[in-house]
Amino acid sequence: MLTYAFRIRGQNPETLPIKRLGEYLVALSTLLGQETPLRFERIVKGSAKLKFRASETDATIVEYQARFAAQDEGARKHYLKLDDMLREDKASAEFRQEKKGALPLLELPGIAANATLFPIVRDTCEFHGRIIRVGGRDDTIPVGLQTPSGDVIACTASLEMAKKLKAWLLEPIDVLLSGLGKWTRDADGKWSIVEFRVDAAEPMNTEGFEEALRAVQKSGSGWDVEADPETAWLALRQTT
Repeated sequence: MLTYAFRIRGQNPETLPIKRLGEYLVALSTLLGQETPLRFERIVKGSAKLKFRASETDATIVEYQARFAAQDEGARKHYLKLDDMLREDKASAEFRQEKKGALPLLELPGIAANATLFPIVRDTCEFHGRIIRVGGRDDTIPVGLQTPSGDVIACTASLEMAKKLKAWLLEPIDVLLSGLGKWTRDADGKWSIVEFRVDAAEPMNTEGFEEALRAVQKSGSGWDVEADPETAWLALRQTT
């Protein structure tokens, strides 16, 4: 069994009324999907940390729902409702697997959204990785890109672009996506992408890379034939 935690920052078991606790459980269940195979275990002292369990078989479903809750057309309204609850309680929250080094699967800024120190910055950018999700029925289609580091970037695409991306869905092919990203910066100076619209996509061709690298290494730089590279370099500088 795997353990997950929904941590409510700014609240603790002593200050969180049981009625409000129940409302959070219902809201989280609705957000993740009432059929999500997640079982409540207990509440932990300190910040109000609600612990849940799921089998390893069901973990994929749980993590998929959590990662895309903010972008999925059906789940987004529930995400916003839960975020509003946190803002009312002057709190924020995160949902993650309980293991060392695990990144949050879902973050809800709540009250922290009112204390943003930096505005959102829009800029063109590129990401590459494997397409692990293409889904939705709206004009803007949610897309999931898993980078080589294992992080999942939530993207959006037009219907036409989504059809193109679907050809690489769950295939062992690295795809280069480019488009317009929205970035935010926290108080510690860390930048995070909050939205990425895919405007172009191409498969990455790495065939022949190893051979090309070996050829460059074999050809050398030319400096290896110099008896005194430092003197040669100084002479080169004086003539330029």
